[in-house]
Amino acid sequence: MILKEFAIDPSLLATWDRCRYITDMFDAQYGRVIAKYPAQDWLSSAYTAAKSAGNSQMELKKIEERLSQLRKKRTALFARGRPANKATKWIESACIEHARCPFNAVVCEPSGIPQTVCYDDLNPAMEPMQSVEDSVPRQSVSMANSIEIMFASGQHYKLIDKYFSKRVSESFLNPIREFLSRIDSREKGAHDVTFEIITASEGNSFNDQIFESNVRKQMEGHIPEEIKLVITFHPEDQLHDRWIINEWVGVRFGQGFDEGSNPEHVNISVITEQRRVKIWNGDYDSPS
Repeated sequence: MILKEFAIDPSLLATWDRCRYITDMFDAQYGRVIAKYPAQDWLSSAYTAAKSAGNSQMELKKIEERLSQLRKKRTALFARGRPANKATKWIESACIEHARCPFNAVVCEPSGIPQTVCYDDLNPAMEPMQSVEDSVPRQSVSMANSIEIMFASGQHYKLIDKYFSKRVSESFLNPIREFLSRIDSREKGAHDVTFEIITASEGNSFNDQIFESNVRKQMEGHIPEEIKLVITFHPEDQLHDRWIINEWVGVRFGQGFDEGSNPEHVNISVITEQRRVKIWNGDYDSPS
């Protein structure tokens, strides 16, 4: 898994030094995000803790601005849609949720609870924080598992692979079916989600409409009702790499999205936010 979700006790952000240290460390382009858990209260809880921590007005203002940036940025604070539970303390609630649907780590003050990570041990070199790239089997389930968190939040996905139109087959369609299934089954629902496949137009003899019709026929029964599948065509010389992106993260699939055994693995890596924005805006030419 190259995208990781960390539950961070909001009270840890009560001082400016800690707030800056934590928020600087997390961003989708680093392969790690902060779980907005609980979704309705996390930011307000962090600010309430800061107001009670004896900060100067200047420090409190810095924390307030940083939390505001975190809310607007969308690439670091991640709302999966996890349900709340009846626990009154954050650590208890997070551990209950962790048992139900695991985070990559639960970070808090020393608690003596085995599944937690102490704030003092939190650093980019620790094992749960590492890896923005991986090599996984070229099988639909393995590829989807590696970017599972990506499917939990996002309204518009763009999958770019010029070879999709060259040799569309079950080996290409199976991963797409798996991706759509993961989006459809997420806890926050898949209402009004668009999944766009961007591939190469094959010249004068290529009929875009016939190709799209064939794809939809082969995908029949695998396109969830709430997900809109779109196929967009671009000149082949404008498409040079393979990515899947949404509004907050982008991932490169080095050998493509098709299942296969030659090679047996696909190299997957998180791309920078700058690169994601360029791809989102239609710049498919530049290197990753």
